Amino acid sequence: MDFLLHTGGSLDFQTLTLNIKGEETKCRSHFGRPFVARIVVSQTTVIPAGHEAIVPGRVSTEISEVTGPVLIEPIEGGGELEVKGLILARALVNSESETFPIRVLNPFDREQKVQEGVTTATISVVDVESMNADSSHVKAAEIPEHLEDLFSRCKENVDPKYHKDVEKCLIDFKDVFSTSSDDIGQTDIIKHIIVVIQPATRKK
Repeated sequence: MDFLLHTGGSLDFQTLTLNIKGEETKCRSHFGRPFVARIVVSQTTVIPAGHEAIVPGRVSTEISEVTGPVLIEPIEGGGELEVKGLILARALVNSESETFPIRVLNPFDREQKVQEGVTTATISVVDVESMNADSSHVKAAEIPEHLEDLFSRCKENVDPKYHKDVEKCLIDFKDVFSTSSDDIGQTDIIKHIIVVIQPATRKK
């Protein structure tokens, strides 16, 4: 933080604000989101081999000024969880919760222990409205043209409540279906001979 000395700046750890020549900037997480606080483990938890567990956590500072959802993310570098090879999942939670659920996966064939007091994650403010706006611009997947006829015929004999499942199946496996008679192809790699034996004549 030597740059603060040359610029006459200051960093307020209570409000997480950087002040340089009267201009204030809110600190952000390494993911670029407004930083709020760090989360530490509030209860030592043993995670069984090959399982995911919900580890209870608490914030290290007061966040009463924050309302609405916040995003839990791994700390930069992964911290102690990274050292142990454990994987922390991002999660959207309510900022007013007293205990924050930390989803941790143990991919190993032996149990792992997460100690109380270990810093595991950060929480950042999330703009849910902008997230919803962004998702509204995402175009839903459509049935490929060469499968439209097949989809129409499938719907005739399938209960309407399964139509979405059929549509998803066709979209997910669209590459399996031939688009025309020209892309089926032929091969001469494998050859075989069918030997036909004349049946013996029987007396009546």
